[in-house]
Parts: sequence; C-alpha cells; structure tokens
Amino acid sequence: MAPRINRGVSFFGLVGATMAALKLKEHFDGYNQLSTEEEGRVALHTPSAEYNDREAGLQTLEEEEGLLNTNIQKPVRKRHNPRCVCCGLNCGLFCKALAIVTVLFVIISVGKFIWWALTPSPTGLEGKPVFSQALGCLDASHLYNGGETTMSIPVGDRHDHAIAVHGDAVGTLIVTEAPSDINEVQYKLTIQSNDQSLLDQVTLQYPAAKPDGSSDGISRLLISTPRLNQDSSSCIRYDVTMYIPKALKKLHILPHAVAHVRFDPEAHIDLEDTFVTLYQMDKRNLIEPHQNLRSTNLALEVYRGWIVGDAAIVNETSITTQRGDGVANVHVHPTAPADPTNPEQVSLRTTTGAGRTDLYFENDKAYPHRPIKSTHLSSRNADVYLTYKNAEFNGNVKLDSGSHTLTSTMPYSLRGQSKGHWTYWIGDMNGPGKDEISINSRGWTGLYF
Repeated sequence: MAPRINRGVSFFGLVGATMAALKLKEHFDGYNQLSTEEEGRVALHTPSAEYNDREAGLQTLEEEEGLLNTNIQKPVRKRHNPRCVCCGLNCGLFCKALAIVTVLFVIISVGKFIWWALTPSPTGLEGKPVFSQALGCLDASHLYNGGETTMSIPVGDRHDHAIAVHGDAVGTLIVTEAPSDINEVQYKLTIQSNDQSLLDQVTLQYPAAKPDGSSDGISRLLISTPRLNQDSSSCIRYDVTMYIPKALKKLHILPHAVAHVRFDPEAHIDLEDTFVTLYQMDKRNLIEPHQNLRSTNLALEVYRGWIVGDAAIVNETSITTQRGDGVANVHVHPTAPADPTNPEQVSLRTTTGAGRTDLYFENDKAYPHRPIKSTHLSSRNADVYLTYKNAEFNGNVKLDSGSHTLTSTMPYSLRGQSKGHWTYWIGDMNGPGKDEISINSRGWTGLYF
C-alpha cells in the first residue's frame, strides 16, 4: 500500500515555496526596472554643419518667443507599496501564492478523478492463471508409455472413488460424465516431460478389477511423480480426463501437486458427496466448478491458488481458502427444491484466509425460494464481497466485521428492539423471513442486497 501523504503540510509547503518564488520574481523585476532608469553617457554622432545651422536658428526663434523651457524636471517613478502587510507578511503575495497552489491542487484532483472514472474497477480476477496454459511444459517431447494411457477402475464398495497426485509435476484434471452403459471410473491420461529419466520414475497405483468386475472395496488412483531440484530446468506434466459413471456417489480429488481442476460445463454429474482439495502452496492452483455438477454436499478448497466459476447448492456447499492466500470468485446457484410446496433449506459456508473473496448468490426465479442459511468466516483480514442482489433474501443478518459496507439493510437498533444476536434485517416490513446470514470477519466486508 502506498504511504499516506500529509496533505496539510504539503499544501502549505507549496504555498510557502510559491511565495518565495513570487518574491524572488518581484526582486528581479525591480532590479531590471532600476537598471533601465540609470543615467549614463550616450554616444552621439557629430552633427553636420547644415544640421547645426538649422538647429541654431530654431533655438533662437524659440527663445525669442519664450517657448523653450530648459528647466524640465525628469519624471520620477513611484514604487507601489503592498496593499496589506501583517506581521511582516505581504498579504497580497500570500493570497496570490494561495490562489496558484489551490488552482494547482484542483487541477491535480480533477485529473485523478478522471483517471479513476476511466479505470475499470478491480474484479478480483487480476492475475488469474489461464487454464492449462499457465502450467507450462506444453512442448515436452517425451511421453510416459509412449503416448496416452487408458484405464478403468471399479467403483468402491461405498460407491466412492478418489484420485491423488504426488510429486513436482504440474497438470490438469477434467471431470466429465461417462457413457450411460459404463459402470467403472475411466481415465485417459498423458504424462510428458523434457527429461526421459523423470518419466522412468512415474508410477500409477490403482486396484485391478476382479474377473466378475467387482473391486476389493477400495477405489482410487494414485499418480506419483519425481521431485525436481530447485534450480532444475526439467519439467513434468500430467493431463487427465476422468469419466464419472452414474454408479459413483462419492468423489475425492486430492492433488498434492500443482493442479488445474475443471468440471466439464457440458456434462451433467449427480453425486452425493464431492470433495476437491488442492494441497500445494502454489498460486497457480485452480479449481473451476460448474453448476451442472449437482452434489448433495460439495466442498472446494485451495491452500493457495484460485476457485473461480459456478457452483450448485443442492443441500450444502462450502468454499475454503483459509489456510493461505487463495482467491475465491464464485457464483452459487440453489437447485430446484425436491418438494416445491415445502422447499428445504440450502446451506452455504465460506471460510477464507488472506486472499480476496467474491461471492454471488444467484436464485433462479423459476423455482420456489428455498430458505438460505449462509455462514461467512474470514480470519486473516482479507476483503470479502458478498452480493445477494439476486438471492430474493428475506430474513436476518448477524454482522461482526472489522469494517463493512452494507446496502438495503435495516439495523434492529433503529426499531428500538433486540433480536437476539441478529444485527440487521432485510425484506418484508411485517417481519423478516426465514433466511439467515452470519458474518464474522477481521477485515472488511461488503454485503450487497
């Protein structure tokens, strides 16, 4: 953050400097004026005899007529004294300097305002990595197993599956739906490097299917890649596409390596539990959710990096960046209620750290409104922007924040009544509805309705 400027000192400092400059200018102007008034010898050319005779005749004539006055006094210039002097200060000079500096400050302020008006407001997405491209190692020529690897892994006994990546590789993971006749988790995998010796250290661990197609109860894929020296110019990259069958109900995506995880916008995936956690402390990490992923419980977390996209709320959705300076910019969308006559509550929870958070709650007006229960926690002084303009919110707000900006809210204190731990209400004048927002932040919070 730029250091704060003491505008009072700088302003009057400029006034003093301007007065000194004006006084110096007056001094030089006076000196130049006096130098032009000094008498001195003037070099004249010797007049001709004819000119002298004519001048003598004119002088005699003027003396006879009494028209020549030889006692003409030289005019003396008068110096104008300052109009106002107070305590030795030239008031006129001070006022002139004050006016100059004021005009200068006005011009600068107008220029800053125009610059601010023409500059786009920060969106919070400045510096977001481009999916796949930001990871590099795209032109590596050596391929694991000579090309693309495919595999099928049976779903676990609990209808679950997990994938983990270890080592210093970077890569992408795209999650999409499998054909309707597929009952296993399928993978298409490419691993590449600019150093063949690194590929020789790669291992893939996953359970093989039994002859009857069943599993031993555990369903997972573990990709292990080598560690790289800090000053190494070598790279290793993985690109994985995962195909989710309808039989799968629980999915865990747990890369310990740098990863870009994207849920295919064209796919329609229905799960009970989905957990995506990027453990690597690297700002290149990226999760791109999509609302076509319908998971009863959805949890997205980065230790460092980005969570950007759209997420559905079937029952409960949580977004976490608390462990580092991860950035979240997510639009959340409640799904249609199972019982339109008695819509069930949706729960949203954000737990953020040192990175900025932008959250937009988007309610679909085609569905009956589902009661909202949102909890927003921020423990490391980061800015949190919460936009509920399209949420059709009607209920209570509990706000405990270091500083905040609110719109379209009414504090209970103005109504002369207490409502437990709730501090604000939004919506129906006859009384708040069933919606709830609880905010606890050490930093700044913006809440917009």
